[in-house]
Amino acid sequence: DKRAEKREAKQLLSEEMGGHGFESIYNTAWYGKNGFDGIIHLLPLSCMPESTVEVLLDQVAQKYEIPIYRFPIDENNFEAGFNTRLETFVSMLNRKKKNEVLPRY
Repeated sequence: DKRAEKREAKQLLSEEMGGHGFESIYNTAWYGKNGFDGIIHLLPLSCMPESTVEVLLDQVAQKYEIPIYRFPIDENNFEAGFNTRLETFVSMLNRKKKNEVLPRY
């Protein structure tokens, strides 16, 4: 049940939007509250709802101290570098679990 997270997302959004922006916000809160290590956010390169909520996702991720990594999807070059970026993010999550100091960006 994600009712509390949905209420939180509604407070952050000033109006209704299409796409999966609303779902991305409340799921980020839920993952953060439930001990997930991190979030991989796949978004179509030109998707306005997902682009619009990026700042809100950052706020929610920071509130619940959960790392979020975005993978913009462009059907022409999605595979280029995907594995390397994914491996780097997973490596960072593993280092965080081991309490290693991570660089700040």
